[in-house]
Amino acid sequence: MAVLTIGLSLLGSPLGLDKNSGYIQPVVVILGLFAIFVVELKRRLKLHLFGEIGFIYASFIVAYTVIPAFSFIADNLSSYDPLTWLNPASSALEAHLWRHVLYLLGFVLGYLLCRGGTPISKLVNSHLQNNDFAVVVFLAGACTICLYVVAGMSASVDTYWDHYTRYDHLSWPIRKLVSLCIRLKLGIYSVLLVFLFRNYVRYKITIPLVVCAICLHDLIYSRGARIDTFIILLQVALLYHISVRPLKLRSIAMLAIPAMFLFSFVEAFRVQGFNLDQTLDADISLVKLPSEFGAVFYAGYHLYDERAYGTLPTFEWPMLFNEFISVFTFGDFVRWNPMVWYAQNYFPDSTVPPFTLGPIAESALCGGEVNLAIRAIINGIFFAYIARWFIRHQYRWWGVCVYAYCYATCVLTLKYAVFFHLTPLIKTIVPVLSLVLVVKCIGRKNLGPYVEQHRPS
Repeated sequence: MAVLTIGLSLLGSPLGLDKNSGYIQPVVVILGLFAIFVVELKRRLKLHLFGEIGFIYASFIVAYTVIPAFSFIADNLSSYDPLTWLNPASSALEAHLWRHVLYLLGFVLGYLLCRGGTPISKLVNSHLQNNDFAVVVFLAGACTICLYVVAGMSASVDTYWDHYTRYDHLSWPIRKLVSLCIRLKLGIYSVLLVFLFRNYVRYKITIPLVVCAICLHDLIYSRGARIDTFIILLQVALLYHISVRPLKLRSIAMLAIPAMFLFSFVEAFRVQGFNLDQTLDADISLVKLPSEFGAVFYAGYHLYDERAYGTLPTFEWPMLFNEFISVFTFGDFVRWNPMVWYAQNYFPDSTVPPFTLGPIAESALCGGEVNLAIRAIINGIFFAYIARWFIRHQYRWWGVCVYAYCYATCVLTLKYAVFFHLTPLIKTIVPVLSLVLVVKCIGRKNLGPYVEQHRPS
């Protein structure tokens, strides 16, 4: 990697890139580190890597590093990018890119240390032997009820930011009901897809229709918020990979590129006030830093910059453990929420927190780069445990549900906290799994005699 870095730096001089060598070097190093990780993981598992939560998460870390770096190299930040507010020095941006490299290094070490060498096997379709049809009907009906309640309680929404305050007019008990329906809806999405793919032969026509309906509804209803749609698509890709046919890296790249353009278009459409003509005239380019990558990079850079100048606002120490505290609190408890603290200190006029604070940003609050390395190693160990847990339970429907959700939402760990998954697993997935278990037990009790009577001899 060192030779490659030096060679590319020397090559950059005749290409006019010598002034950007500070950006190029962390890019080369993180790509080389990722390549080493992929080779070692491939050597251990000897199977396609797409189903590995560690592989997909490492890919996100690389993307959240390389895309901002290329935007800096091209000197082509979007006019609405928050980094333009700070007017950062190139040396400071370079230093923060190296922090991203450090985070990947720590994650790779933790994951490889604890992952082991047992691969994730291809799942076998259940062929409706476990009363899955009743579960699918129940989930579809419950989802429809949740969507009806959520839509019926909403205030009028005209802009993207209105989406986040559409229930503020409700009383506390009604807001709790809406919050419950929203969580159930998200959990039902995830579990429903698992049961559809468990019976892929029967539902292979239904699956694309369901996925399109979910994605279109969420994009339109949220006025352009893309994260839920991205999570659904990623879960669909995983379930197809482990249930139907393994996806090769070439196929993944072919799917990822148009997806990036699609999400860039949605962002531009939202920024242009949902005016299609203005959006088509706008410069939609992957060289420009999409707000998703800019938001993550910005918060981390900003807090480290504040740390360097000794101007970080004070905070209560429980804020560093918010992901554990939030498991036992209601949604309106924001006293120790890092995003709320950040918004109150830097964006007091904002209706909702405009940025998330992930492990890279939070490490600036206590310990700096040392804290960042520790968080990265813990993150790698935690994800390795999730993969090993799934291998033990991969032939149980609830095991697939839990892993598919953690896999599809792993990018949120980079945006929120190392142990982000604790709260949604307990508050979103477990309630839906419990309801499904009840439905399956009732179905087994009612259909048991029929199944025994028609069982092949």
